Amino acid sequence: MLMFCLSGIVLNHRNFFSGFDVSRGILPSRYHFHNWNNGLLRGTMKANDGSILIYGAGGVWRVDDYITDFNAGLPSGADARNIRTIVRMPQGQLIAVTNWGVYTLGPHEQWMPINLFNDGERLSDAVVRGDTLVVVGRSHLFVAMSQHTTLQKLTLQIPQDYEEHVTLFRTVWKLHSGELFGTVGRLIADAIAIVLILLSVTGILIFIKPSSCGLKWHNSIGKWTIVLTLFIVITGWFLRPPLMIPLITNKTSPLISDKNNVWKDKLRMLRYDDFSCQWILFTSEGFYTMNSLDSKPVCQQSKTCVHNSSFDFPKVSVMGLSVWEKGVDGNWIYGSAPYVSGYSSDFGEPFFVEYGQGTDALSQPEKMENLPMSLWNLCLEIHSGRLYFGDSATYFFIFVSGLIAILVLWSGWKIRMKKHDNIKR
Repeated sequence: MLMFCLSGIVLNHRNFFSGFDVSRGILPSRYHFHNWNNGLLRGTMKANDGSILIYGAGGVWRVDDYITDFNAGLPSGADARNIRTIVRMPQGQLIAVTNWGVYTLGPHEQWMPINLFNDGERLSDAVVRGDTLVVVGRSHLFVAMSQHTTLQKLTLQIPQDYEEHVTLFRTVWKLHSGELFGTVGRLIADAIAIVLILLSVTGILIFIKPSSCGLKWHNSIGKWTIVLTLFIVITGWFLRPPLMIPLITNKTSPLISDKNNVWKDKLRMLRYDDFSCQWILFTSEGFYTMNSLDSKPVCQQSKTCVHNSSFDFPKVSVMGLSVWEKGVDGNWIYGSAPYVSGYSSDFGEPFFVEYGQGTDALSQPEKMENLPMSLWNLCLEIHSGRLYFGDSATYFFIFVSGLIAILVLWSGWKIRMKKHDNIKR
């Protein structure tokens, strides 16, 4: 419970903790980088000098005679150096997009930031069409012409035939973190986590020494917060199998609606298709097409619609797309997370990179094995139980832990109330 609470507080404030890292050397071997796995190679780009840049979860690396660090100018911290993509402008200028910023490769091989007024919005992709750069945030697009140094925020129009609904899973997720109610909600969730920490610590003290002075605090805190603590535990309990299954398959109207932007936290990737002369947008809800960035998106394939289309859209896992490239034959090449984490066609024969196994197509230097992992990502592994049991934790860890936590909270409250009734008598 202590680890649940501490990791949950970090997860709730990603921006604040983004500069904190942990060496992979102290973590289980499955978290080390081997053969470019774990997202270390997300993609590649040929540099202007003929070398090849590899980018991904470990930043940017240049391949010529050797593989060398190419992160000069980028902020420190693994989360800030997690490169989503690198694109090339028509005049040869290279643009790198990280989780939180956009950078251009300047003189002396230094990455320099481009102004992006995104209010802390997480970024996920970028695409170049002619002399226009479009950076994809999770809620907005950021657009700039090649001669400009500032990207302007663009909110997409409401799609055709739009019905406002969200999965019960997403609603419960936001209730669990407090995100549904903004900063105040997150702070309340943090406060409940602190309460659970206090209950855990005082409970351990009472177990070791029943006459401990912590009993009074334990009972008082538990009595007045039982509804809140059960709420945070039960909502978390429903966020992993098997209880999450009915939440994913059922939709409802959002408890709090954002009328100004129906795409909040839904955007993922964007491409322009020269054959159909349309933009193709991939979101957490499926594929959409647009004649222009200012036009209404039209749903092409999602859980609620499948329109007749000239595109052969793939079936994508709930984790979304990880690779979306144009092949030499003009067809789109797709890769779906979590199985595929990267793709490259710059080393001869094109190859995919598996998330867990990596690839044998390119040798990885041993010095990259223990590159740092962000504290936020580590806390995600702790919170889900994968740090302890690997991917198998998905199927039992949260269910068993949640059940135990509910029983402990309920039984503790019952014992306290029973003792209180006996004292009255």
